[in-house]
Amino acid sequence: MLKSVFGKIGVLIIAIIAVGICAVGYQVESHRQYQQRVVYAKSSVSQENKRLNSLEKQVNSFYQNSKEKQFINQNVKAMDVTKVKAEVDGVKVTATDFNIKRESLPLNISKLTNKKKRINKDLDDVSAKLKLQEKINQLFTEDIDNWQKLDSSMVITEKLSTEQIGDITDELEFFPNGNWKDLAQDYVKLASNQVNLVDTIQRKIKKYKKQIITYDQYLDLITQSKQVSNEKIRNSFKKDFDKFAERVGADSEIETNSEIDNNTEASDNDETDSEIDTVEY
Repeated sequence: MLKSVFGKIGVLIIAIIAVGICAVGYQVESHRQYQQRVVYAKSSVSQENKRLNSLEKQVNSFYQNSKEKQFINQNVKAMDVTKVKAEVDGVKVTATDFNIKRESLPLNISKLTNKKKRINKDLDDVSAKLKLQEKINQLFTEDIDNWQKLDSSMVITEKLSTEQIGDITDELEFFPNGNWKDLAQDYVKLASNQVNLVDTIQRKIKKYKKQIITYDQYLDLITQSKQVSNEKIRNSFKKDFDKFAERVGADSEIETNSEIDNNTEASDNDETDSEIDTVEY
């Protein structure tokens, strides 16, 4: 009986010793692996710095002027930015990246951290501008070719709404002031002026269908319609204009090849409420 008890105790002691040896061995191995990661972090600084320098050059190439960093090169696509972004994110600069404690990081890695942040900031800028440029493109029948200088000949789409323009205007408020923002706002204003002009003409048409229209009011309506850049929209007025022409005894032929001034802003100053015409055509 006594021999059996001593045997069990011996087995237990051996098991405890074995567990202790394993625990010590695990700690030693864990410490060795940690030191390897620390050494790897120190040796990686130079290589990661080269990677960031190369990626920074790519990001700078997205801009038409890498010093001003305002306008984006016309050939840059969203997928180009996404690809570079993924590579930048893969550059290791933090304790988490290397799976070590912060105090074990190389002293000179802080420069890499700041450089990575700077590159990511530029990438965010390029990405945001590309997205908004695409939305502004959708205001017009063709994409904008020149993102350095306003092209006032751009033609708005037929179903462009003030809500669509308002959403873009709101987004632009979050961008810092600069030449790119100024140009973007100019294009939005160009589209806004056209939408307001079309809306003014349509309201006048609705009004004159029920009210007396004078010869001068008819001519003013014709003049305003000639400033609408979209030909299909201009032609949509013709049926009503022909009937107005009959009422005022004017030539119903409307010129459609007049020079368009897209910066024309709609004005109702010339309108006065006139006597109601009881006959609607």
